[in-house]
Amino acid sequence: MKTHDLVILNELCCKYDNEFRLLEEECLRLTDYGVNIRYPYPIDLNIDDMKLAIKDAEKIQNFILGKVVSK
Repeated sequence: MKTHDLVILNELCCKYDNEFRLLEEECLRLTDYGVNIRYPYPIDLNIDDMKLAIKDAEKIQNFILGKVVSK
C-alpha cells in the first residue's frame, strides 16, 4: 500500500508497537496538510496553525528518532 496519510501509517505502526498511539492526535492534525491539500479542499491557515503543525511534526520526528536510535 502506498499512502501519505499519517493516520493510516500510524495505525500500521501500532500493530507492531502500541506506543505509536501516543501520536494519534498529531497524525490526525498533520494529515490534512500532506494529503487533503493535494485535492480541491479549501484550507484557511493562520500563524497558530503553523506553529502547531511544526510542534506536531517535531514530536513525531523525535519519537521516531528515539525508536530508531534505541534499536
